[in-house]
Amino acid sequence: SFLAGARCPDPGPAMNGHAAAACFGGSGAAFPHPPAGVHGAAPSGPGGVPSGVKNSQVHAGVAAGYPVHVVAAGASSSSPQPGLPVSTSGGSGGFLQWCARVLGISAAPPDDFTILLLGQTGSGKSSFLNLLANFPSVMRDGQAIVDGQPLKDVRDMRFETDVSDRTVSQTQEATVYSLPMGPVRLRVVDTPGFGDTRGMDIDKHNAKRIVDCVKALGSVHAITLVISGRESRMTAQLKYVLTELCAILPRGARGNILVVFTNTSNPLFLNFDMDALNDLVEHEVAEERQIFIDNPYVLWERGSKNSGKVPNDAIKQGLLQAFAEAAQNLGKFLLAVVNTSRLNTEEFERLYDLRQKIEATTVQALNELENVQREKQELAKHKVEIKRAKNEEEMHKEFTRTFNGKRWLFKDADRHGTFCGVKDCHSNCHAPCIMEKTLENARFKECSAFRYTTTKLELRSTGDRDALCAFMRDKCCPFHTDEDGGTGTDYVTVARAPRAFSFLGHKFLADAMLQVPGATTCTGWSAMCHLENLDDFPRNVYVGDTSDQDTCKRCGHHRKYHYHDNKVWEQEKYTDTVVDNATRQKYLDAKSFRERQQEMLKGVEARIQTIEGVQDRLGGELVKRIRQFEGLGMTRNYALLLRSQKDLLEQHINATLEGDAHADIKALKDARDSLEAKLAVVLEEMGKTKRSNPLEWAFAMLALERSATWADVKRKFEQEALRHHPDKRKEGDCERMQQLNEARSILEKHLKPRHSSGFLFKGFSGA
Repeated sequence: SFLAGARCPDPGPAMNGHAAAACFGGSGAAFPHPPAGVHGAAPSGPGGVPSGVKNSQVHAGVAAGYPVHVVAAGASSSSPQPGLPVSTSGGSGGFLQWCARVLGISAAPPDDFTILLLGQTGSGKSSFLNLLANFPSVMRDGQAIVDGQPLKDVRDMRFETDVSDRTVSQTQEATVYSLPMGPVRLRVVDTPGFGDTRGMDIDKHNAKRIVDCVKALGSVHAITLVISGRESRMTAQLKYVLTELCAILPRGARGNILVVFTNTSNPLFLNFDMDALNDLVEHEVAEERQIFIDNPYVLWERGSKNSGKVPNDAIKQGLLQAFAEAAQNLGKFLLAVVNTSRLNTEEFERLYDLRQKIEATTVQALNELENVQREKQELAKHKVEIKRAKNEEEMHKEFTRTFNGKRWLFKDADRHGTFCGVKDCHSNCHAPCIMEKTLENARFKECSAFRYTTTKLELRSTGDRDALCAFMRDKCCPFHTDEDGGTGTDYVTVARAPRAFSFLGHKFLADAMLQVPGATTCTGWSAMCHLENLDDFPRNVYVGDTSDQDTCKRCGHHRKYHYHDNKVWEQEKYTDTVVDNATRQKYLDAKSFRERQQEMLKGVEARIQTIEGVQDRLGGELVKRIRQFEGLGMTRNYALLLRSQKDLLEQHINATLEGDAHADIKALKDARDSLEAKLAVVLEEMGKTKRSNPLEWAFAMLALERSATWADVKRKFEQEALRHHPDKRKEGDCERMQQLNEARSILEKHLKPRHSSGFLFKGFSGA
């Protein structure tokens, strides 16, 4: 029997079939008999399922609409068909003994062991499935297979895509295969690969298929991450794939994780950094759960293609060695599977639904954010319009002009007077006038405004004074009080000329009177003494006579333009306002426009307030669901999921541009920008939680219960620091490390003074 840990000796050229058969379970060893009813023609039970297979093994997958294939032992067809006849030649004791020694199982367990294969596109999941399906045949008929007996391809080709591009997943559906393995029956779920270059929407669709399939199964044992051992580092593609895989695994699945490294049969040849994987799953995968397989099924396929092109003996020797090493590692794998406890799959669906709700809430919050941004743009637009309208108002508010001046008013009077009728003269020539009111213009000569004509004379010396005195004589004369004619009652002595005379080129009539400025009688005329006393020259004096009674002595206009009326001209100040109607209309239009814009502004502000309220509600829901997701799932940093997706898109963009500088990468850029927007929303809402409730944020950041002590905080911080510190890990996250430091500082402030009590710190209700 081939014992666990044994290695097949290097087959030499003379190695015969019996020696080779001994390596795989003993001479003539045959695969053990399948359950009753699967022999020979394998009669079918209900629904076409072989009657020898328990309904519980396939019922869940069939009921859910997922393909379930029962692979019979010894089948050699390239297409799996339930109920194929099983070869029973040679007995089955060899493989059963191997199972008993390696797995410690001799009798059939009551239930199947379910293996969920997960991994990156092209990592070798389907080839590993074929290796498991062919393992009993290899153990039984190893030499025959080396000599040319074909291995079977159990994949359902209806759900496989025959493509040569390894970056595109060949498996299109989550398919359940029921594989007999001695006394053990395996249910292996082959899943579509993540990281498909056709886009992240394909990965989302595949995740839904996987979750639905796992939910239909009800439970799983081994969650097997298939990773290419040739990966030298945690590339953006691989980090994205592993992050996405962890996002569909509940936290309770950590103890069910197995890692199969393909393309390497020995940890010495492993390039992959296990620390990076342990950091992602936040769990150290034990050595007994790390399987290294250079898949001989792949080598057999490759050898079949190269047959005749290279020495066949070398191909056979290589296959014998590969099968022997694979048997050892598969034994380790199966032992880990049967020693893994059953995991209920209800949490898978709950976790998936949470992520979908987070995605939907994020998209809704992003949509509301875009609505707010649009409304704020509209708000800014209205503010600009209001400012412009105010400027227009200010510019045209002076649509009225005020003029201050004086104007003449012809007002009513108690007594009549003599007025000039010449336009714009406005002269009260003699008002009031005691003459009888008359319309006869000739009688106006008697009015004092017309009676006397005054001539100005300039006396240059005493000689001129004396010469004028020679023509004048004092005379006591009656005067009317207003000099408008009639019988006078006042007698005043004034200088008058007894006869006509000429002086300094002027002619004067008899009775001409003299007026010395500053020296007159009550009548306004002067006496001889006033003239004789003049001694400062030159000096102006006036001589008046009745020579011209047709010219008004007040306004200088002819007598014919004058009239009597009970009026008087008065000048008063006035203020007139002139309205520019065109400017006024512009002002009113601007004012009306501003008022409309202000009303619209109020509406926009109300809408923004409403949307921000929705944002707050969505933000609260988003943070709550993210906390639930991080608490339930293996991934405790939802933002890391978005970052890994963004990094992968950046890698695709750069790789595309390197291959073709003019390539159309708009779709990739749009997807990246969308992810950046979602990431910004998530970080913003998480930041709000940090600002509004820093204690809650700090507990969540370190994944601690609210009843944690200071010792718990220090221990958890040290664990997280080892995972995220950039000086301790190549994949360290500076931003995450900064957040951890802030969380530790917040909790230290509130927990350290009471670290020994273990109670909640003061001020935290724990509700």
